[in-house]
Amino acid sequence: MPRRLGQWLFRRFVGLGLEGTPCGPDPLTCTSCLGALWTPGAWLILAGSSMTLLTLTGLGFGFLLAQLFKVNTLLAAQRGWLVVAALIGLILLLVGLLYRGRRPFLPILWRPTIGRVVETLSGSITFDAQARLQTGITSCTGQLAWAGELDSAERARVKAYRRRFRIAESANLDFRAGFVLLKGRFSGALSGQPVNAERHGHVLRLEGRVHEQAFLRGDNTRSASQWNVSASYSIPAPSTLPVRLIPHLVEARNERTLELELQWDDLDGLTELEITELRVEIPTPWGAVVQASDGALTNLTAGGGADAGAGLVWHAPPLDSHQRQVRRRSFDVHCERNLDQTRALRGQATLTWKGAISRLEGISLFFPLGRPDARGTLSIKSSVVVDFELSLAGLRYQEVRIVPDAQNPQDRDRGEPIRSLEIMPNSVLIDTLTTALLEAGRLVYQVVESPPQVDNRRGVVFRQWDVKGRTYHGVCAVDFHLGVRGESGSKAPQVELRLTARGLATQSAGERAIERTWRQLRSLVKTTLNTRVQKVLMIPDAQPERLSLRSRPEVVLLRLRRHADGDLLEGDLSSPQLLAAAPTVDADADEPESE
Repeated sequence: MPRRLGQWLFRRFVGLGLEGTPCGPDPLTCTSCLGALWTPGAWLILAGSSMTLLTLTGLGFGFLLAQLFKVNTLLAAQRGWLVVAALIGLILLLVGLLYRGRRPFLPILWRPTIGRVVETLSGSITFDAQARLQTGITSCTGQLAWAGELDSAERARVKAYRRRFRIAESANLDFRAGFVLLKGRFSGALSGQPVNAERHGHVLRLEGRVHEQAFLRGDNTRSASQWNVSASYSIPAPSTLPVRLIPHLVEARNERTLELELQWDDLDGLTELEITELRVEIPTPWGAVVQASDGALTNLTAGGGADAGAGLVWHAPPLDSHQRQVRRRSFDVHCERNLDQTRALRGQATLTWKGAISRLEGISLFFPLGRPDARGTLSIKSSVVVDFELSLAGLRYQEVRIVPDAQNPQDRDRGEPIRSLEIMPNSVLIDTLTTALLEAGRLVYQVVESPPQVDNRRGVVFRQWDVKGRTYHGVCAVDFHLGVRGESGSKAPQVELRLTARGLATQSAGERAIERTWRQLRSLVKTTLNTRVQKVLMIPDAQPERLSLRSRPEVVLLRLRRHADGDLLEGDLSSPQLLAAAPTVDADADEPESE
């Protein structure tokens, strides 16, 4: 539809200075909205203007014919009807103009700059005197804030709007600045009235009033003014708090050393975890902080002198790849005096992810007339903020327990490695072992292969791998190391595996848990190796003469064992598969070495 005709019928936005802007003067209208534009007033305008135009055209032709050809009798009888039809058309046109609908809204083009979405999950952690960890969630909220500006062109647009529709300066006006579309499966619910916006489903309509903006009223003569959009919403909280903080008293240094182990879970759809801040209030009886890991900042929280309480703050401590994989990080605190275990440790931890807990995937901006607006930048982050209170009364000083330990009499029979003379040491074996560990719920975070070493004199290749991982008993971690060493070449392959487990134990129950973990891992490794042992097929009624082995059928079994590579062969001695696996050996060949 031509722009001028649309302006005549629907009062569109021509003449408001929108030409040449990214918004444009023509609104984007869907099919259903286009039908809504055709109000009774628009139909009356179209009918009245058409009828008036046709009748005036007829009267004009009639007058022209009368002047040129002196034909008055032909149109004289119909001239009256044409005049009546013209009057009816004018009446319909006037009625349509009165009832064609309200004037269009005032479009304002704000200039978005930086948008932020911050969602916060707040909770609490309690570690009581019985060494029981309790977590809870207090709230889960989100905040959308988008900063923007209004320039002098918008003030001129307000004046043009008043002038075109004859609106007095004292009359207040509502304006619309566009739309904000919340993308993704957004699960938030607005908890209050948005600022400069109104929500309709997953869409925020940006709007305001001219009299509330001194810049648009003309009272503010600056070239630009701030105009921000914000909205708060609540989010369905997860079932459990994804952050835990466990205190440990470590005997390895001295009794004044405290270790805080921060643990976290991965949240669906969130990436790039950062520990934003960890604050700890040190009880006054513990004295001054002598040393803290990662260069934590210390500030006095009460009084002064050596007996003053102190606060420790870790700002954005770094996380390496191993810590990210195991989802744990430890912080050490060494105080001046002995740790009084009757005092509780309080503080706050803040962890930040990239992404939204509400499953908000992004935000799209639109101009007030419907066109996309690609200006501005947006960041979406989610934070977990927990307040903790940790009692040390139920803790015992921890010692490192390594299984097997050469200094421990209980481990005398545990230092023997696992050996096999039937498995080839290669990457397939390592892949089988790591897969078995992962399927058993063990975490494998590192596999390192040493460069192969070749003994040309013996014709042997030595290979070595180190597999490191971690498993858990509750919130306590047990690290394990599996060393795989083997050789292959002219002789039968050999593999040797050594397994060690390491953890912090506070009492005999903790030591038993570490020992039990070592036994479970050793049993899993042995079971996995048994599946890799090469199979030998005994064939009844064998006829070794088909292979020129009339007197020594045991050689057939030996050759099968050395070439089958773990597969169970089927068939008789004439089978092509069997012949491929057991090459022909002459009867006069030397007897092979025993394996």
